[in-house]
Amino acid sequence: MKKILVSLLASSVLLSACSNDAEDAQKTEVKQEKSMTTETIINDSIDQNNDVLSYEEHGTLSIDDNEALEFFVTMDNDENVKFEVDNNESVYTFYDVDSEKKEVQNGKLEDTDTELNALNYIEIIESLKDLPEGELTTEDDLYVLTYNVLEVEDLSAISNNLSSYLEEYDTEELSLILKFNSDYQLVEAHVDGVFSEDDESYNVQGDVNFNDINNIDTIDMPNRE
Repeated sequence: MKKILVSLLASSVLLSACSNDAEDAQKTEVKQEKSMTTETIINDSIDQNNDVLSYEEHGTLSIDDNEALEFFVTMDNDENVKFEVDNNESVYTFYDVDSEKKEVQNGKLEDTDTELNALNYIEIIESLKDLPEGELTTEDDLYVLTYNVLEVEDLSAISNNLSSYLEEYDTEELSLILKFNSDYQLVEAHVDGVFSEDDESYNVQGDVNFNDINNIDTIDMPNRE
């Protein structure tokens, strides 16, 4: 099951980000016009966010309703990154600031060779443009794009690791849901699947929210000399 966690985490991180303060902003009810498709929503999002880099992402990942693994990705406008994972037993924290990479070990910052390769916000959106046509619906103030991942021929649009991962497990169901607000910002992503191995099935759920889009303060390396 560790492979499942790592693979789905990689998939979720590709969609990195939390929900751009939607709770504090006035929500605008969206309307689906006949000319709208999942492709046009993604294209409009690319056009309107072409210079957006920074965001905060909050994601959770759970198997069979067990306590969820929780992770955060924050990127500023200089593309500095802070990454944190909480697996309910320990917290792992990684920084990539001004090309200097450090991780927290035993409460201290130590040099590391770890490469996160987090995408900035517009790269996240652009990575979705190769998805095939999905189902488009609306949910009050959100456009909802739904995909059956098992019907996606080129899985690199979701995750470069997902294709090889699916070859190792029997995948019974796997769906991807993307939610865009009225400004065509991607604010939520959800992965839901049923996997089996050795005649045992597992329900896997991953949720990602995008916050403070284009509104992140500069990330500093803590305890920096």
